[in-house]
Amino acid sequence: VQLSQDAMLGMIIHMSMAVPRWFAAEKREEENEEYRREYYRVKEQYPDVFYIMEKFFELVEKTFQVKISISERTAFFLYIIEEV
Repeated sequence: VQLSQDAMLGMIIHMSMAVPRWFAAEKREEENEEYRREYYRVKEQYPDVFYIMEKFFELVEKTFQVKISISERTAFFLYIIEEV
């Protein structure tokens, strides 16, 4: 997968804002159904991107002892497939 410069910049900015949220361990609201639908749509339509990123998320969660929500995961998927 090749990312455009805009997509890469957006993803880097998003990551710099997301990481502190992951460590804050704030109680999160229940996931929005729209995010859940998008998450599974990406899984179905872009399985290569989905599985590579899921491995990345699992590694981050294990290494830093954090939980990455479906909404956060979905946002990263959309940057990669350039649908933001």
